[in-house]
Amino acid sequence: MSIRTDKQDIFTTIGAYTSLAEELKGTIDDVVQKIGDAADAANEYSKIGRSAADTTTNLFTSINNKDDIGGFLIDVLGVVVGTTGLKDLIGQLFTNFTDNIEGTLKEVVSKQLTSFNSGNDLSDYDWFVNGLSVPVKDVDVYGLFKSSPDTDAGSLLYDTAVENFNNKAFAAIVAEGSYVDMFDFLSIRYNANDDTFTFKPQNTAGTVGEWVNGYIEQAPMINKKEFIANIMDRVYGAITTNSDKTTEQLFDQLQIDKLLEQVIGGNESYIISEEDYADLLKKAEELYNGVVYYDMGCGVIEAELPLSAMTSFMATVSGSTDPYAVAEATDATVSISYSGDAETTGDENAETIRNGFFARLIEFLKLELSKLLTTSPQARMLLALTSAFANEGIPQISDPREDLKKFKTYIKCTIDDVLASLYEFMFYLIVGILVALLVPIIKTIILEKINQFLGILKSLISNQIEIGSGGLNI
Repeated sequence: MSIRTDKQDIFTTIGAYTSLAEELKGTIDDVVQKIGDAADAANEYSKIGRSAADTTTNLFTSINNKDDIGGFLIDVLGVVVGTTGLKDLIGQLFTNFTDNIEGTLKEVVSKQLTSFNSGNDLSDYDWFVNGLSVPVKDVDVYGLFKSSPDTDAGSLLYDTAVENFNNKAFAAIVAEGSYVDMFDFLSIRYNANDDTFTFKPQNTAGTVGEWVNGYIEQAPMINKKEFIANIMDRVYGAITTNSDKTTEQLFDQLQIDKLLEQVIGGNESYIISEEDYADLLKKAEELYNGVVYYDMGCGVIEAELPLSAMTSFMATVSGSTDPYAVAEATDATVSISYSGDAETTGDENAETIRNGFFARLIEFLKLELSKLLTTSPQARMLLALTSAFANEGIPQISDPREDLKKFKTYIKCTIDDVLASLYEFMFYLIVGILVALLVPIIKTIILEKINQFLGILKSLISNQIEIGSGGLNI
């Protein structure tokens, strides 16, 4: 059997049992009367589903894409529980997943940054002991440090309540010319005259590998507030449009995102087509103006989320551990962000819009998760240092678009590892939902078969023993 056929079978089988589950909403007696032998009914549903295999293929593009694991899982979830399931998944991803992925991220980065000279003494590398200078533009490829945490927009991009690379790097910019210590491993200085960061170790004892792994162990790889803010801003642009960025800068940044999205989707050509360039330029202009447009399957939707609404949303979700509350708050941004016409505001279209929104949100979550370990300021700093250890103190980073090709093995392996954790989380969530779907069906089928057997048994002995007419309940 091909993967495509296996995927079709998954959808048709789920469709069969989902339909059967609808039948089971009545009483047991109603079910028995309505569908007779439940096992035969399930087989009939399956036959109907198989006869519509071509339709299923058209509905779910993930069937034909063997590399689209995330898309396939999202499609499965949508078939089982629809929009509610996608919304609940977002709630789980923004809470339980985000709150527990830190250890995995550290493990991925540590594994990928282990180098041939990790056993050498750190003190032997004078260029690092005395300080390695790297252009800010090569570290901050998304222009984060152009926004201050003291502004309305910037306050959403930094979490100043905790120590992490982003807020320490900005603190170094404020303290221009002076070193700012980060954890027990790294000191950062900003040099205004040439717009560079200088990085040096706080302690030169031990080996290169001990320093790299020690830093990774202490430095947070993910900050929940910053992570969710970046995902939501990628959807609405509410923060970006209030930041000091030009259309050209946004265009450059979207190109980096596009290349990462291609890697996530299994395309390692690192080539952006002319058509994609045109789309990215249009998107950059939309983000700059704060109004974005999405084709949600029922027309093009204009979405605009005020910064005040984004601020309120972040205040609700950034510290929350309640998946339901976070899911509801995320869902509420949809209603705030668009006003559809009569063609797009019906119940069915509203559902389609929400399905499209949640699916898009999950795609952006995958992108931001990948950026944490590849193109974020902290990831770029680590790439600069580790590449310098292997190249006589000369960092091998420059244009991030070229660096994605230069470090393609690191990029691909890192993204694959981190997405594997995401897909594992989604898989077990879907398994739980499927179990909840199947248990009442299985109980009903077993109950019916038992009662049929009891009926036969009763008929064989009822002339000798008086037996009531009640059945068995589970």
